[in-house]
Amino acid sequence: MKPELSSLQRWLVLTMLGLAGVYCAVILVVQLGRPLYTDDMWWHLRTGQIILEHGFPTQDPFLFTAHSDKPFFHEWLFQVILASVHSVVGLYGLRFYHVFMGGICLWSVWRYARSMGCDRWLAFLATGTLVVFAYQRLYQMRPDLFTIFCFYLALSLFNRGLIDGWRRTSMALFCLIIVFWGNAHSLVMVYLPMVSAACGIALMYRHPNARSSVTVMGLSMAALSLNPRGPHLYTFFFAHNANNPLSLVIDEWGAFTFFRIPPYFPLSSPTLHIATFCLSLALLAATILIAKRFVSSRQTAEMAEMLLTVQAVLALAALVYAIRFLWMVPVIIVAMQHHLRRWPVFSSMLFLITVVCHFNHPSTQATFFPLSHPYQRDLYRRMAFDAIKFNHRAVAFLKDHELHGNVLNPYFMGGYLAYWLPQSRTFVDGRFDRYSAEVDADQNALKNGSGNWVSLSDKYRFDMVIAPHTQDWQPCIAALTALEWPLIYSDADSSIYARPSYWSAHSEQLAHIWQVPDEKAVMNETIKRQAERDWLARYHGSLTTPETDLQASLIWIDIERAREVLRQHRELEKTDWVTSLRHIQQIMRAVAAPK
Repeated sequence: MKPELSSLQRWLVLTMLGLAGVYCAVILVVQLGRPLYTDDMWWHLRTGQIILEHGFPTQDPFLFTAHSDKPFFHEWLFQVILASVHSVVGLYGLRFYHVFMGGICLWSVWRYARSMGCDRWLAFLATGTLVVFAYQRLYQMRPDLFTIFCFYLALSLFNRGLIDGWRRTSMALFCLIIVFWGNAHSLVMVYLPMVSAACGIALMYRHPNARSSVTVMGLSMAALSLNPRGPHLYTFFFAHNANNPLSLVIDEWGAFTFFRIPPYFPLSSPTLHIATFCLSLALLAATILIAKRFVSSRQTAEMAEMLLTVQAVLALAALVYAIRFLWMVPVIIVAMQHHLRRWPVFSSMLFLITVVCHFNHPSTQATFFPLSHPYQRDLYRRMAFDAIKFNHRAVAFLKDHELHGNVLNPYFMGGYLAYWLPQSRTFVDGRFDRYSAEVDADQNALKNGSGNWVSLSDKYRFDMVIAPHTQDWQPCIAALTALEWPLIYSDADSSIYARPSYWSAHSEQLAHIWQVPDEKAVMNETIKRQAERDWLARYHGSLTTPETDLQASLIWIDIERAREVLRQHRELEKTDWVTSLRHIQQIMRAVAAPK
């Protein structure tokens, strides 16, 4: 019997629900609606455009390091939908599309929780935990958004059909969801353990809807074959090789370790780290408690409770297998609802804890966008994508002057270059299945200067190098400067170097267009970057040191400041950062040279 709430309890519950609504709105508008910043979105978008214009490619259209195997397009429907939306609304409109996709993901979790008997506050709790634990899946424009939406929608349909009985419309809708999901993302395979376990439980207890549920599962498996690229794509994603994308994805809780407090997280504290640790342990303990209750009372338990228990255990197993499956946490929360529904105030407070953990979650490292970066309302409103992150001015230079070739690039720029420079080829991008582990290791060696730079550059014969002015690319810049590769472009964010043979082949064109930034413009941008750096230093409560001052001066091409720091701190001359000084001097000499 459902307990009656006192006026105070009702007020607390309504307050928590209000906070939940505001919280979800902030997440949707600020996080998902911010200027596009997902690395892989660009090659997804470009692939969709190629499929719409020319059909499925027979060779890899982006990488010059790809192995010769025929490419697998196991996410083709997501890519086609993304390209179709882009053709109508443009890049800026994709920001609204991202908000829409995030909204229907949250709605699908809400609907699943409500269909399984959760009260409103418990449904908000399940939705809130999705945002906390699966923020990386939600905040990136990837086919995982389709997986989250289809998983919870399909699971709610199947569970209700098993409990209440199947109708032809619900059978057809379930199969249609599986067909759509299977063509949008290979993670469609995760639905099989859930529905198979449910059918097994129903058959074990001779539930009247068991046979019809098995029939629906069989029909859905047959529907998976409705894929123009063949059903073998599903197994490819899970069992490719040692470069399996599933085993490489650790970006949700990148440096989060249960038994070690990380040394530095800008917006976190040991207290909140422990709070997140306790929340994770609470989920584990609740799952074990549910499983124990199932074993001890399986003869008298309701079908819904047995169903949710088995699925919660499977969800926990998925979390252990790969961090990518953190979006299954709401399945565990919904299974807990039989225990928590008696304490609505407690469950509402638990949701508030999840909100607090999210806003200062130690695993995010960047956490909440407006706090971890200087929030500029005008840029947030105007920009379609994060141009600074992707070094857009350097890419625009190559595009405007039609300079094409094989490019050594940072990992995060691979898809961006594929979209804006379709006639060029890149070294690496986010498709780990398309190039070998050796290519990935060689790219890191070139970037870090740890290998034989000359032999590696001759091995791959790339024509140009786009090198961001960040610490991890400084050894590469130093190597390029020492080898006297011509500098063909530079700004405050990145530089472009050309192979000497490429320079010779395009000498007339490059001699005509080669320009380094105007000194005044460079210094004006340096002032802006310095203000940003000072703001971040004040925000994080940290003081600048001579080392950070020198690094910032070199990155932002403030040559006079760098010299002043070196004059005051001679010991810094032994650091690797000083090797970048020659690169900066090369730029400044070019600025001073007569036109």
